Amino acid sequence: MFPDEALTNQFRRVGLALGRDERRGCLRADLDVESGHWELLVWLDTQDGDLLLLVPHYLRAPRREQDSAARARLCERLLALNYDLALGCFELDPADGEVRFRLAVPLGDQPAGEAALARAVAAVRYALDEAWAPCQRALFALDEPAA
Repeated sequence: MFPDEALTNQFRRVGLALGRDERRGCLRADLDVESGHWELLVWLDTQDGDLLLLVPHYLRAPRREQDSAARARLCERLLALNYDLALGCFELDPADGEVRFRLAVPLGDQPAGEAALARAVAAVRYALDEAWAPCQRALFALDEPAA
């Protein structure tokens, strides 16, 4: 479901200009961080009262049959990164190798506070920047000693 106008305005005040994505039924924003330019999608789950922030297509893992060692290194790196994150997590779609970042903000029946939204956006930015170099090193075996 689309977040309401008040929530959209709160996101604007914390630095995100959200636009409606009718096809996916969510709001979207361009998110520029040091590691690159990403798409941020925002949904409001009316059943649970959670606000979901998702960065799809962060990177793509190789298919198992193409390079199982690189895929395993990336999975291990994502687990280590997730362990250190206070908010959100990286996910790997086993079917196509898409790596995305997801953060849920539990709102329940309370309105979202601007401070909570600012922390959520900051957590997304932090995670994307912290993960980029380690994930690239894992994918291309740059951490391993040369044989």
